[in-house]
Amino acid sequence: MRPAASGALLLALTAASPVMGQATSDRVPAGRVPTPAASVHADLEQNRYHLGPIRLFPFLQIDDAGYNNNVFGTASDKVADETADVSAGARFLIPIGSKLFLRGLAAPEYIWYNHLAEGRAFGGNYEAQFLALFNHLTLDADGRDSRTASLLNAETLRTVLATTRIAHARGEIDVAGPLSLFGEGEAAQYRYEANPVPPRLLEDPAILDRREDRIRGGFRLHAREETSFSLAAEVVRTRFDDPVQGGDNRSEAILLGVVVDRPRVYLSLSAGYRDSRPIDASRFRELRTPTGSYFASYLVRSSVEIFVNGFRGAEYSVSETNPYYVATSNGGGVNLRFGSRFSVRVYGDYAENRYPIAAASDGGVRRTDTIGTVGGGLQVSLGRRLVLGVFGTEYRYDSNVPGVARNVFRLTSLISFQLSPIVSIRGGLS
Repeated sequence: MRPAASGALLLALTAASPVMGQATSDRVPAGRVPTPAASVHADLEQNRYHLGPIRLFPFLQIDDAGYNNNVFGTASDKVADETADVSAGARFLIPIGSKLFLRGLAAPEYIWYNHLAEGRAFGGNYEAQFLALFNHLTLDADGRDSRTASLLNAETLRTVLATTRIAHARGEIDVAGPLSLFGEGEAAQYRYEANPVPPRLLEDPAILDRREDRIRGGFRLHAREETSFSLAAEVVRTRFDDPVQGGDNRSEAILLGVVVDRPRVYLSLSAGYRDSRPIDASRFRELRTPTGSYFASYLVRSSVEIFVNGFRGAEYSVSETNPYYVATSNGGGVNLRFGSRFSVRVYGDYAENRYPIAAASDGGVRRTDTIGTVGGGLQVSLGRRLVLGVFGTEYRYDSNVPGVARNVFRLTSLISFQLSPIVSIRGGLS
């Protein structure tokens, strides 16, 4: 389950679960992302619920409630079930003077399966952040601990129980007019459980348990108030708990970032070149390739938004031969609003996963998989605080090796009661 956002973003966030197996940080958010200063200002403007100096923003949400025709993402012997994620909690903000803030999120969660009772589990999202917003200097340090139901990767289309722990720190300082310097670091730990347990032997998702440490630094040019360009160098070191996975590597990248945030036009782009090499005598095959992602939207009118998005980069694999595959995806859709209560979203994308090593089990050919995704959803706002939605997504998976082609259909609903807008407080890498 993901903390909800207000407005049309609910459609975007509930369309699909996040993919957890990506090997790089090149994926930009699929939507507008306010700056930390803008988020704090919006919270202070609401100023509705108080516990002494603490501003509280409570919520209750039932997410991913619906039907999945292929819980384990298998090509045969499909297992269907009804599922739901129930979360209740609150976000908080504590001002410390006019420039310093503490923010947090506590969202306990219950993951429910109807027939696969062993898959029922407690989880949640917990975040904390210290934020300093000076005139020419921004500092933040944050941490996250989450246990949620998530897609393992685009290779399996399988829902697992993912535990993520992240510590992150960032700073940015203005140095000359529109030019600023920034630096940041992150340490992350990922754990995956086969929950629910499949009725027959499948790949153990714990093969992707790993630690990732990354640092990034560069400069940013603010061409206008709504437009910025950044150039950064990044180093990522990944080590897997199980050496059988073979994916231990060190990755270096030069990345260009562009953000345009105007009332009718929004663009977020990350593009660069990444050089990844094996460490610790792993069987990771060297990868030198362009990587990146983009999200762009255009408001044709206040009630019609067109958006496109794409990604290219490495994702870690559960296959016996290939520690990773290179994923390329492009897609888009449209958001339509009818009056003040109804919103409709239609979307689709086409993705290709290319594996670098030919496996004997695949007939001695280099495996290439394709994934076509189509879906849509309807959202209804009943007053300012209650939101209902229903969403359907079809995944069609094909491959040049036998026994891989399959389809997965998910029909889910959303019930969200928000005493105030709920958003994740945690920022990503710049």
